[in-house]
Amino acid sequence: MTDERINLLLIEDSAVDARVMTEMVRNIDTIKMIWVRELASGLERLDQGDVDLVLLDLGLPDSQGLDSLSQVVAHAASVPVIVLTVRVDMEVALEAIRLGAYDYLVKKTVRGPFLENTVRHAIANRHNEQALKVSEQLFRSAFLCAPVGMTLVGVDGRLMWVNQALCDMLDYSIDELSTKRFSDISPAEELASNTQILHRLLSGENSSITSEVALTDRSGGRVFAEILWSLLRHPDDQPIHFIAHIIDITERKHAELTLKENEEIYRSLVETSPDGIFLADLDGSIIRANRQAAELLGYETPTELTGKDGYSLLFTYDKRAAAQKLEEFEKNGCLHNSETRLQRRDGSVCPVELSAQFIRDVDGQPKAMMALFRDISYRKNLESQLVQAQKLESIGQLAAGIAHEINTPAQYVSDNTVFLQRAFEKLVSCGAQAKSLLEMAAAGAIDPEHLTGIKKSLRKSKLDYLTKQVPRAIEQSLEGLERIGNIVAAMKEFSHPSKGDKEPVNLHQAIETTLMVARNEWKYVAETVTDFDPELPPVPCLRDEFNQVILNLVVNAAHAIGDVVDVAAEQKGTITVSTKAEENWAEIAVEDTGGGIPEAVRDKIFDPFFTTKKVGQGTGQGLAIAHSVIVDKHGGSLSVESTADKGARFVIRLPLQEEREGLSP
Repeated sequence: MTDERINLLLIEDSAVDARVMTEMVRNIDTIKMIWVRELASGLERLDQGDVDLVLLDLGLPDSQGLDSLSQVVAHAASVPVIVLTVRVDMEVALEAIRLGAYDYLVKKTVRGPFLENTVRHAIANRHNEQALKVSEQLFRSAFLCAPVGMTLVGVDGRLMWVNQALCDMLDYSIDELSTKRFSDISPAEELASNTQILHRLLSGENSSITSEVALTDRSGGRVFAEILWSLLRHPDDQPIHFIAHIIDITERKHAELTLKENEEIYRSLVETSPDGIFLADLDGSIIRANRQAAELLGYETPTELTGKDGYSLLFTYDKRAAAQKLEEFEKNGCLHNSETRLQRRDGSVCPVELSAQFIRDVDGQPKAMMALFRDISYRKNLESQLVQAQKLESIGQLAAGIAHEINTPAQYVSDNTVFLQRAFEKLVSCGAQAKSLLEMAAAGAIDPEHLTGIKKSLRKSKLDYLTKQVPRAIEQSLEGLERIGNIVAAMKEFSHPSKGDKEPVNLHQAIETTLMVARNEWKYVAETVTDFDPELPPVPCLRDEFNQVILNLVVNAAHAIGDVVDVAAEQKGTITVSTKAEENWAEIAVEDTGGGIPEAVRDKIFDPFFTTKKVGQGTGQGLAIAHSVIVDKHGGSLSVESTADKGARFVIRLPLQEEREGLSP
């Protein structure tokens, strides 16, 4: 929001202080200061609705203390408020924060750049809060009004939230269903598979799982459903609850059952048909065939035809006529009672009457090809006898029919659906023939008959055809490999977030060095005590960044102690740094005897730019950076324990064994 203009309302009765504040932002083009002396005037100005932030003095002519803050917050809850005061009063500051103030500033410590940053952060923070509320409202509305069933399931299996669509599906009210567990609406035979799904999500094996299950409604009846399961986790990866999107597929299941019954009927019709029938994809590869098709083509079982090229089986014997029929089929999408000849597996030729057509999807696009062919050998024999009987008349008629079939021949369109496995087998065969030829050549005796056989084998292998189709298959394979390569590269980048290399570090030496570097920060206010575990081995970590974390914690401890001891009276606190090995973890603790961390802000101390120090003493970045180094770069944890007026204890946990996938390359 650096390019947006900010209207800053200053409610301050002191003209001197108002002038100082105005001077601070005079040269900042993006901030406009609006000054009023009294709270009432400020509330009236807020009613105009163009104020982005309020700077509020607690000592006003018409209102005193935190009551002024309460009125401003009640009047314009969406506008962040920064309290201005002449002295530090932690109790008042904490109460102001509790009442809704964004920050509590001492006037004499405020400077222009700091004020600008504080204002911008306050406005951004309020915008984020409002966006979060809107997001929560949208989620609740989307959840409750979703057209599909939705439920939040606790890790213990309890139905935490349910929406109306799910209640309607199972014939329950929301109150009734909210008292149940997921196992209460699952048939006994489904419990094991449902439990396995939830365990896979909890273990991280899957991020989401879709399953088809049966659910039990109020009456005990079965409702078939498709459930998309996912798991919501805390930032520390602890599970919160499962999210289930549930679609009623009962009608679909019944339709599938009906479809299955119809398929059985049609399958019986196809299997008992006296005609050969097969189904192929658009490339001609046979998907399914009946027994009569296998018999007509000279195969023992229909499964032997699966994967074979249907076009080649039907249109191989007479290539010129086949080219014409294939062209007609591709042009019109069908063939009706077209006579042709096919070559059986044993080389014999069988005349057939062929019908074929495309099977189309709902959009009218071809998705498969079905061929039906009938053995017309008997009919052809009768025709042959008729030809013999009628001599020239029959011959003329037959010649006219043949002329009709071979008229205006077209160039045969090469089949483009040879699979790599078949191609590889043929190429291996050719390679073996070539190898044998090389061996004969090396021996100085090439058998002419063997050479002739090799030539025939090469012609039969259709190398020209393979050289056209194999690159296409290889290209598709390379595209798949390229995608896999991209995923692997992304996984590698994800598992190596740091550019530095971890190395085994003697933490005791690193801590001692850091304490020495930071000595000037703590020597006037504290004594340092170290309690090192002699059994702690070297720990794999990024040495420089670990040292920086320890430095931040020690300096923070010194500042905390400095706020509570009387340096003039030579009072000192204590900073204790200890280590210990605990199973597979190294634990490092930095403890001080300062004033502790207020419970109200304890959850925010690792947030960027948040600080409990005096103005000008800290940027609010140290603990945020330390948390990132320990958690993000080392896979460890950083936590805090604190008691008011008794100090704070920061605990670092680092893995003793380096996770190899977490190393940088």
